[in-house]
Amino acid sequence: GGTAAERESRAALVGADLAHRVNVARHRASLPAVDLVVETLGELGFTVKSTLMSFGSVTVQICSCPLAEIATTAPEVVRGIQRGLIQEVLDVNADAVGGQFEVTVSPDAGNGDCTVSLTLDPQVKGR
Repeated sequence: GGTAAERESRAALVGADLAHRVNVARHRASLPAVDLVVETLGELGFTVKSTLMSFGSVTVQICSCPLAEIATTAPEVVRGIQRGLIQEVLDVNADAVGGQFEVTVSPDAGNGDCTVSLTLDPQVKGR
């Protein structure tokens, strides 16, 4: 219920909780943030289409989204779940990936297919 922004915010909390429930928010060995995200998404049944690194940001394109059916009617919920889940995994592994990252998710549920652009931006200290 509520507004789309409220649904997305609540869904992010669900995503963070889900990361722990399915044990993807566990401490990992040192590795680049993009590798951690790709590994985590694979564990959850997502298929990574491509990754692009540009000016300190990483964009991960995924397809075969397990949440595609929900994304057609409630993209804000899918955005929130994915953002909360990946943010939690990165936060738990901040030491392993070399710092804090901010996750943004932009799902496109066109024709029932879920393609997500996930952007990881390094957090600048003092921001």
